[in-house]
Amino acid sequence: MPQSDRAAKLREIPECAARYATPRTSRKSYGPAVAERALSVGWRLMPWQRQVLDVALEFENGLPAYRTVVVTVPRQNGKTTLLWALMLWRALHFPKQEIVATAQTGQEAMEKWRDYVLFMDEQDAVSPLIENIRRSNGTELLRWINGSRHRTRAPTAKAGHGLTIDLAIIDEAWALKDEVVLQTFRPAMVTRPGAQLWIVSTAGTRDSMLLKRHVELGREAIEAGKSSGVCYFEWSAPEGLAPDDVEAWRQAMPALGHTIDESVIRADYESGAMTASEWERAYLNRWTEQDNQVVTSAAWYQCLDPEAAPGNPLWLGIDMTPERDSAAIVAAGWYGDRVGIELIAHHSGTEWLSARVNEILDQHEVAGIVIDGTGPAAAITDEINAKCTVLSHRGIQHASAQFYDAILYHRLAVRPHEDLTRSVKAARQMGNGDMWRWGRKGTSDVCSLIAATAAYYQCRANKGGTLRIW
Repeated sequence: MPQSDRAAKLREIPECAARYATPRTSRKSYGPAVAERALSVGWRLMPWQRQVLDVALEFENGLPAYRTVVVTVPRQNGKTTLLWALMLWRALHFPKQEIVATAQTGQEAMEKWRDYVLFMDEQDAVSPLIENIRRSNGTELLRWINGSRHRTRAPTAKAGHGLTIDLAIIDEAWALKDEVVLQTFRPAMVTRPGAQLWIVSTAGTRDSMLLKRHVELGREAIEAGKSSGVCYFEWSAPEGLAPDDVEAWRQAMPALGHTIDESVIRADYESGAMTASEWERAYLNRWTEQDNQVVTSAAWYQCLDPEAAPGNPLWLGIDMTPERDSAAIVAAGWYGDRVGIELIAHHSGTEWLSARVNEILDQHEVAGIVIDGTGPAAAITDEINAKCTVLSHRGIQHASAQFYDAILYHRLAVRPHEDLTRSVKAARQMGNGDMWRWGRKGTSDVCSLIAATAAYYQCRANKGGTLRIW
């Protein structure tokens, strides 16, 4: 695309703001120095990359304010350039730096290291500063003339063995199912007061334990207003936007209008070459539970309606996980010619469930409570101050099929809620042929979906008004 056309396109697309971002403080930052070093090898950093570096590299008394930096962004938005600029600056700005990078596998880490070394070795601005390069398998090492060294390691418990690390990088952390690499990286950094750990990745799956925990730590740090320890940035599409909505792309992809064109994203989406869940993870930075969703994202997002208001007669579906580590209450009531669905509560543990249901019964007009009789919530029917409709095995099979059809044919009006959407995306079918039900074992938390299914099933025969009571 000609530069003039690209500049015009950039003006049309608003700058993408991070969904979560540690704010800048009044402290000094090394960020501008990294951007300047990047320019020396031909990289003009995008605004989002500058934002991350300016905040993550704030310092006091010469030491970084943030020991850990976590960045999640969709694929192909420039995280590799961000990391390469960071590593280059760190190696040349300070002498005798030990930089160690890993990725989803040892092979991936080695290939990334070789690409980095090949690029640097061809740059007139920095190649004279390289002392030597060792390329033998298992002993790869780039040594700069100031004593700084850049290594690569497989993401194992031995990654930092025998090293003292100043900058540790975990790229594509979503692929790591455990935290063993941290058990070797962090001790290797403990004697280096200026050390930093960078975890950079696209969103993960239910198995991405390392990334999931650090995303939670980062979000909590922002909510608590912390300005030290953990620095966190996340660009992702909010749950209320459909995957084919250009607004979702503009809120998730900070490189859109810079190095990515909307027409290319549209073509990739319409090609159908990727599964719906994988496309959302890669392009919208949304967490997924499995590669092949039972309910397509496109069908589900068509049912979302911020104004949805379940009306009377109103039914409550309740459910809990087999492990009893979370429970949910979902309301269903007619909303015009569709059934309105709203997640009322979804919390950890189950001890709160019956008390919350009884509180709702005392304060609101409720037609009845519906429970999957084959699930763990059936055990608390005697704790609820109302007669419960308990669905049999065959009943929950019929309910699951009907709820699936209601999504497919847009017969639902669902008030958006991230927990309910996550539950729908995690759904699996249990059973064969036409008779199946939502499966519990081997999946993530689907109690919100099962509660919604039960409430919907009972609501279908109780069409009434649209009085909003919540």
